[in-house]
Amino acid sequence: MSKDTYSEYWNGIEASIAEILEWARNYCESAEEAKEYVYAQISINADNNYWTIYTHASAKGLIHSDNENAIFDLGCEDVLTDCDSYGQVVSIMMHYAYEADLWERLPADWDSGIDELYAERSLSVA
Repeated sequence: MSKDTYSEYWNGIEASIAEILEWARNYCESAEEAKEYVYAQISINADNNYWTIYTHASAKGLIHSDNENAIFDLGCEDVLTDCDSYGQVVSIMMHYAYEADLWERLPADWDSGIDELYAERSLSVA
């Protein structure tokens, strides 16, 4: 089975978000630490995944992404200036697109949910 399909892309996004939030809820010691973890892991995930590492996957990922123009939307296109190959361009563009897709798939109340979870935990300890 090809890893370059639309469903594989979005299933990967959903699985990444679920894993990041589960870890933040279960293993971080405070709401602040959990939020920092989520921010860091989204960036790390965008750096180190199939869709941003492999040129052929980056090109297809840009087709599947809802944010293929994220690099331009964020005003970061100047990072493409030093690229000397197609592979570098699509990989960098895919990084921004993938990260934006991850952020958009986070539940709207993810941060307040973490606050509530840790508030409940502190009440149960007291």
